[in-house]
Amino acid sequence: LALALTLAGGTGAPYTVSGPASVAAGASATVTVTPKAIPSTSSTAPDAFLDTLSIAATGGPVNETHTVALHQTAQGAVLSLNPASLSLNANLGGSQSKNFTVDNAGNLAAAWTLSVGGTNQSNFSVSPTSGTSNAGGSVTAAVTFSAPLLGGTGSRSANIGIASSAVRCAPLPSALTLSGTIN
Repeated sequence: LALALTLAGGTGAPYTVSGPASVAAGASATVTVTPKAIPSTSSTAPDAFLDTLSIAATGGPVNETHTVALHQTAQGAVLSLNPASLSLNANLGGSQSKNFTVDNAGNLAAAWTLSVGGTNQSNFSVSPTSGTSNAGGSVTAAVTFSAPLLGGTGSRSANIGIASSAVRCAPLPSALTLSGTIN
């Protein structure tokens, strides 16, 4: 039999396939399907990396094609901070808090740590500073802007950065931008 091995995705398929061009009568052959490396930033949707292998056998009593469904799903966490920025206001000696979420659009849980940085980081605090976002879930956190009793009015800025110890995690999002106004 003459064999023709074809991936429906062609050269853009998430797999490579190898095997013999023919099989002798009464013999067997091995066809090898190898997944290509999944890019570090990829969809974690089920079967995002699927394809179909067609094995056409010709030259025997019956020419026939067999198809094999190939399934592959990337696994990992995809963290984001929502919203991407917050504006807060407080009177001298007062404070204001606002919530934001740490979202995980991936299919694996991820532990994370939040930290305040930037020019006026001493005016801002975040709680909790660490947690875990389950696959497809969110965790609510809060930022508090505190205006000192002395020091005048005006604008302050900082940011909240996120770090994760998850082994399979998409690149982390940009820091959440904070702006505070002292009235």
